Amino acid sequence: AETSAIGRCLAAFGLGGTEFATANEVQGAIQQQEDRKGEYIAKIVECLNANDPLATALLMASMNQDEQQALFNGTASLSSKQKSQARELNRQGNVMLNEYAQGLEVAAETNDQLSAKELWDELSKDAKRIVWNRIDDDTQEFVRELKEAE
Repeated sequence: AETSAIGRCLAAFGLGGTEFATANEVQGAIQQQEDRKGEYIAKIVECLNANDPLATALLMASMNQDEQQALFNGTASLSSKQKSQARELNRQGNVMLNEYAQGLEVAAETNDQLSAKELWDELSKDAKRIVWNRIDDDTQEFVRELKEAE
């Protein structure tokens, strides 16, 4: 909503367009944000109920900073205990993702293709994306070569 207000203000001064969002468009955008927040809350609760650190870390990684702020610092319908549990599961999940990245780097350094393949195959598509961004260029090349050899 704040971004929309800034945009309307700039448009009023002729900086960045001449169209203004209607009240319905603004309300629709706000409703979309609320719907997404509700979806994230439901998914976080699922992660908490399953006590799943990796799923929690992957969910948090899919959220932008504003969405995370709204979830943890806003008036979200998570209790303080749930917020604390979600933060801890997220921390644990990130430790796990870092361990996968480190394991892949060690496998690449020692040219252990079997271990690298096993580690890589254990990861979901989303986890692979995150781990990929955490490994160094040499390890990425090693994994790329493994995938091409399949």
